[in-house]
Amino acid sequence: MGRTRCEYDADPGVTRFAALKSKHEELQRRVTLFEELFGLLSMRSEAESVEIIRRMRTANIETDLEDFIKFIKNADLLMQLVSAQSNQTPPASEESSVDTHLLTIPLADISSLVELLRSAVSKLDASAQTALLDTIRHDIAVFTSQEGGRSGSAPRKQ
Repeated sequence: MGRTRCEYDADPGVTRFAALKSKHEELQRRVTLFEELFGLLSMRSEAESVEIIRRMRTANIETDLEDFIKFIKNADLLMQLVSAQSNQTPPASEESSVDTHLLTIPLADISSLVELLRSAVSKLDASAQTALLDTIRHDIAVFTSQEGGRSGSAPRKQ
């Protein structure tokens, strides 16, 4: 039996040990990310988990795993903000508007979420982009109609 020679994807000046160490660290990072993804999936309802898995199929998990997890976490943050705002909404008898209600969400959080969303959407193919954006538009319409009902004003038409 002949021996096969091991080859490593490393720069010419990198030692075998350094290449192995680097690969080990990268694999450890990916294991941690997959554990985090598994944890995020296990904390959700079946419908939410199925939706996350459906979106995983449109993403490149090999290169975008970290961004995908950030997207899920930021979606959680957005839902928490919306939920917190809903709990602070004054009763329907008081005058209020959707615009002033939404202004209490920190702008930095909104900007961060929009930028992450823009980045994630740009990586999708055209049909997945359309489907995701249609879902977002629908969810926004539902949210604004609910908020409009609470504040006593009708939802705005675009």
